[in-house]
Amino acid sequence: MRNIWLLLSLLGCWLVTEAQAGDIEGTVTEVESDTVQITTQSEMLPNVGDPVTVFFKIPGTDDEILVGSGRITAIRGDVISAKLEKAMGKPQKDQLVRITSEKPQSKTHYAPASPESEVPPAPHHFANDYAHLLKPETLARLNATLADYERQTSNQFLLAIFERLPASKDESAFALEAFRAWKPGLAGVNNGAILFVFVQNRTIRISVGRGLEQALPNDGCKHIISDIIAPAFKAGNFDGGVVDGMQAMMIAAKDAYHGNGRTHTEQMASPNHP
Repeated sequence: MRNIWLLLSLLGCWLVTEAQAGDIEGTVTEVESDTVQITTQSEMLPNVGDPVTVFFKIPGTDDEILVGSGRITAIRGDVISAKLEKAMGKPQKDQLVRITSEKPQSKTHYAPASPESEVPPAPHHFANDYAHLLKPETLARLNATLADYERQTSNQFLLAIFERLPASKDESAFALEAFRAWKPGLAGVNNGAILFVFVQNRTIRISVGRGLEQALPNDGCKHIISDIIAPAFKAGNFDGGVVDGMQAMMIAAKDAYHGNGRTHTEQMASPNHP
C-alpha cells in the first residue's frame, strides 16, 4: 500500500490514508489565484463539475502532501483545470501532483467530441461544448438565452466548441460542411449562425446563413472575433469571451426577423403542427 501523507498544519499532525480508485497523476502547468491547471497523460479523465482532491507528490518518495480540494472547472485535451475551494497549500508550476475523482471516465468517453474524420450529427442543443471548455452553468445559461432568442426573433444561433480540427480540413471547409449539414435557421429563410471554436488550433469562426448576411456581414463577424472573443480568450476568460461574443451576434441580428414565441423544435412538437 502506498503511503499518502496529508499535511494538517492547523492541527499540527500527520495522517496516513489510502489511495483511491480514481487516481489521476499529472504536472502543474499553470497556477492562477485559486485555479490550477494540470497536464496529464493518464488514460482516465474526471468530469467537469466533479469534486476532486489534489495532492503534491514528494519527489523520490511515495509520500504526498494534501494541497486542497475543490471542483473540476474545465477539461481541454490533456489539461485539467480545478478550482481549489479549500486550499491547504499553493501548488507550484512543474510540481508532480495526483488528483482523485469520484467517477473518472476513460479518454474514449470523450472521443466523439472531436471531429476527426467527418462532421458530427446536428446537435440537440444550442450551446455545445465538446471540448469541455466552459463551465456547466455557462452552458446552461447560454442554452436558455439562445432558446429565448429564437422564440423572439426566429433566428437560430448555435455554439460548437471542438477540441481540434480534423487533420484533413481547415476551419473554413469544416465550418461550411457543418453549416450545410446542420441547417440552422428556418427553411427558406436561412436565418441561422454558428460560432465555432477549435481549442487546440486556437481558431474561432462565425458562419452565417444568407438570410442574416446583412445583419452579420464579414466585417461585423471579424470585429466580434478579434475585438470581443479573442481578447477574453487570451486573458483566460473563455466563458466570458463566448458569452459576450454570442451576445454581440444576437444584438446585431435582433431586428432582422420576428419570432412567434416558439422555437422551431417546439413548433414541430406541437400537436397542431401540420
